[in-house]
Amino acid sequence: MSKPIGIPQALDALDALRDAARKAFAKEQQLNADFSSRSVALRTRRDGILETARKECESLTAGYRHAADEQLAAAQARFDKRAGWIQDAAQAALKQAVKKAEDEQGRRKWQLQSESMKARREKEAIQKAAVDRFEAFEKRMKETEKQVTHCEDSSYEALRGFREFRRMLEDSSLVSAPAATLSEHDLAAELDGDLALLERDARAFSWLPLPLLFRFTPLWIALACCPFLIVPISTQAGLPWLTWARAGQISGGAVFGGIVLYFVAKTLYRSRARSLALKSLQVRAWLGVTAERSVARRDQDLREAEETFLARMEEVERRWGDAASAGIGLRDLYQRRAIEKGHRVAAKFEAWLAERRESIEQAFQEKALEASRDAERKSSEASSQCTDVESRITGEADIQITAIQTEIQDRQPAFYAVLKELQSVSADRFPEWTDPAWRSWQAPAETLAFCRLGLMQVDVAAMAGGMAKDPRLALPGPSRFDMPLFLTFPAHASLLLEGSGPGKELSQATLNNLLLRVLVNTQPGRIALTLVDPVALGQTFAGAMHLADHAEHMIQGRIWTQPDQIDRRLADLNEHMEKVIQMYLRNEYSTIADYNKQAGSVAEKHHLLVIADFPAGFTESSARRLLSILTSGPRCGVFTLIHWDDRVPLPPGLAVEEFRQACINLGISGRDVQFKGRGLSGTTLRLDAPPAPELAIELVNKIGKANRDSNRVEVPFSQITPPSDQRWTLDTSEELRAPLGRTGATKLQYLALGKGTRQHALIAGKTGSGKSTLFHVIISNLCLWASPDQVQFYLIDFKKGVEFKCYAEHRTPHVKVVAIESDRDFGLSVLQKLDEELRRRGDLFRRLGVQDVPGYKRSGAKEPLPRVLLMIDEFQEFFTEDDKVAQGASLLLDRIIRQGRAFGIHVVLGSQTLGGAYTVARATLGQMAVRIALQCNEADAFLIMDDNNSAPRLLSRPGEGIYNDAAGAAEGNSPFQAVWISEADRDQALAEVRRIADGSGANWAGPFVYEGDAPGEVSENRLLADALRGKLLTPDGGTRIWLGAPNSIKGPTEVVLRPAGG
Repeated sequence: MSKPIGIPQALDALDALRDAARKAFAKEQQLNADFSSRSVALRTRRDGILETARKECESLTAGYRHAADEQLAAAQARFDKRAGWIQDAAQAALKQAVKKAEDEQGRRKWQLQSESMKARREKEAIQKAAVDRFEAFEKRMKETEKQVTHCEDSSYEALRGFREFRRMLEDSSLVSAPAATLSEHDLAAELDGDLALLERDARAFSWLPLPLLFRFTPLWIALACCPFLIVPISTQAGLPWLTWARAGQISGGAVFGGIVLYFVAKTLYRSRARSLALKSLQVRAWLGVTAERSVARRDQDLREAEETFLARMEEVERRWGDAASAGIGLRDLYQRRAIEKGHRVAAKFEAWLAERRESIEQAFQEKALEASRDAERKSSEASSQCTDVESRITGEADIQITAIQTEIQDRQPAFYAVLKELQSVSADRFPEWTDPAWRSWQAPAETLAFCRLGLMQVDVAAMAGGMAKDPRLALPGPSRFDMPLFLTFPAHASLLLEGSGPGKELSQATLNNLLLRVLVNTQPGRIALTLVDPVALGQTFAGAMHLADHAEHMIQGRIWTQPDQIDRRLADLNEHMEKVIQMYLRNEYSTIADYNKQAGSVAEKHHLLVIADFPAGFTESSARRLLSILTSGPRCGVFTLIHWDDRVPLPPGLAVEEFRQACINLGISGRDVQFKGRGLSGTTLRLDAPPAPELAIELVNKIGKANRDSNRVEVPFSQITPPSDQRWTLDTSEELRAPLGRTGATKLQYLALGKGTRQHALIAGKTGSGKSTLFHVIISNLCLWASPDQVQFYLIDFKKGVEFKCYAEHRTPHVKVVAIESDRDFGLSVLQKLDEELRRRGDLFRRLGVQDVPGYKRSGAKEPLPRVLLMIDEFQEFFTEDDKVAQGASLLLDRIIRQGRAFGIHVVLGSQTLGGAYTVARATLGQMAVRIALQCNEADAFLIMDDNNSAPRLLSRPGEGIYNDAAGAAEGNSPFQAVWISEADRDQALAEVRRIADGSGANWAGPFVYEGDAPGEVSENRLLADALRGKLLTPDGGTRIWLGAPNSIKGPTEVVLRPAGG
């Protein structure tokens, strides 16, 4: 079944229905008055339009005729003016034609004169250039001639010693003429090259030895005569070997040698002399030819320039005659074109005048006809407009009525559908108390999120001030009806009833009715009540106290009447809201309803606060706490029903409107009930009355019985156990970590020991709070998660029961010691055993040079070193007597707690209370950073946590606890619900652990078991069993007598008889 709308939405829908009916009625009245007034105005307007149209037609026709006449006169004047312009333009065009022809002839003549002058200038320039080139070349030839003369002289000088060679310089027959195709410049270039070769060859020949010698003939003859000159000198010097005869021989030999050399030289150098003579003659001959060709080039250039000039002048003379003839033709052509253009313009303008006249007349006829038609149209429109507008007025009214009808049909059927649903829900889920079905009431399987407040009798006509008579504006449902009103959770469930006198009685009856309606429609275990009745001292809600006979937890045992009690209970509710907001909702859930959808079995219950005679018994502090509950409580599942005695003022500093805005606010005066701040005339609100006292008592008792065990929440143990493939996989090297239960909607709460200050745990809770179950959860779950090489247990139970016996029966390999109905001496021996283990591990760590368990495991040591959990239930039994056992236990516990951290030894202490004189030192407890508080009273809450943390006192069900790893500081609180482990679940888990141990191949020994006064079992004496198998027990052959099982951790108690002399 869907959730009905809340009271604010219902009132809004009712307002919308009233507004629609009021709008329909007002619109119908308005439309009727508007139609009559607009009809008279339309007829008057029609007559005025007819007269105006006639006068406008006559005026427009006369105006059009006058305008046409003016346009005709203007067109004729424009034509006459343009005709004169055309005549003048024609004369000007003829003159312009003559002038244009003359200008064209003059231009052509000027162009011919320019070409004549240009030809003359070009001729003179060409001739001047030819003369300049000739003169420059002639100057160059003169320089070349000087070089030729110099080279001829050099050649003659080089050949001077041989007459035959000199004659070669005069033989011109040796020279060949240059090619006729060579220009003077080509010949000049050849001359330059030949001159360079001639000068080089002449210089080379002149320096040859023999030609050089014979060039100076007297010199060598003089040398031949030298021996004759030396004879006298040698005679005087006493040199007899040089005589005249010998001197003659020397001179003759020299002459003869010279003649021989002369002819040898002629033979050797004849060809070179011929080549030198040929080059010299050729240079002189080509020099003359070059000069001649230069003169011929100059004459040819001058002649060609003159001939070109004469030809161009003949062309100019011919074109001059042609220009004169063309000028006469152009003049005739331009005059003929000007005359033709004048005729065309005149004819075109005459045609324009005729067309313009016709256009003006046609425009006049069209405008006159249009004016006549417009007058007829306006008259016709005026005649029909009245009828049309009257029809339109009617149509507009129909449209407006249709729009309102559409609005009513679109929106109001939804209202009547909601109304029908509200009536259906009211009949199905909230039958009258006189219905016999209440005698067989059964607790519901789900909680309704709404509760009926009463019925509102509605008369729409009275609300709207009248109803429209048009059937189209009728409502789609009845105008009189009863509308049920519901408080809806969580948004609109808090209620404030203001009334005194008779209104007070009706208010309190309404509160009792709502209280019972909520209880009968709430699933067991999902609601807690806080009842406040400071004036009647509980009489107002006396019927609810029958709940305490069956489920005292539902109403906290009583109805609160005193100011300090009220303030305290409101403070508890505020703390509960803080817990819900900070621990459960956070920024993940909008309301507690959203959280509960995910939480399942750990869903938070709703809290209903019911107050009579407010503000009596309220201090300023409690009133402010109440205001906080009204404001923030609904999203946390805390709802409030208040009767306000309006004769009593609020405590100072508080505003009435703050309370009213946070609730659904009803004012009750006598039997009249109205919503505060909402004027709903035409409605009557009838609040539901409670049932007869007999039925109320019967229902309350049934509700109490249904909720008797509702305070118990069982989260299955399977939710925290490891999957089969992850058993014995937990590594405790860094930390011992195992889940305990559920915290929040989806998360798990873990027990975490071994890091930082989180080394030891203290568990406390009153009888029935689930402390022993939590011990079993820790042991069983860790046995499933971790192997015996990772964790071991030493279990001591000082209660008179057999809580830990199951671990002995299943020979759980993780458990080293199980003390059942333990006495103080055996407990002390367990502490001593752990103290020895502490020392052993200390020596081991020192040998390996490590400081803690993680360091030991990283060192590669082979010996397993599991973490050890010493778990003592009702540990305060150690200190019930002031003797050596208590002193030793206190000393050993303090040492283990302080020093066990580094060696992987952790202590978990459990107790029902930490009060009284028999307890461990507070300094020792201060070392236990992890605190787990279950249900307890306020005093124990402060002892378990710290002096500012009383949160555990609000715990209300077994297994519900607060996990705190901040040494009890409030900021470390983490509420959780421990899982429930039944004996069958526990035995199944321990059997699985035994099966894994047996299948592992390792020899896991069972625990050492101490069971108080139970007699020892001979079968458990392993030394006796070894002796029976023939093993030698003592090397000295002594006799052993076993007396029984030990009461401490050691072998069986025995007496050894050894042989001795004497």
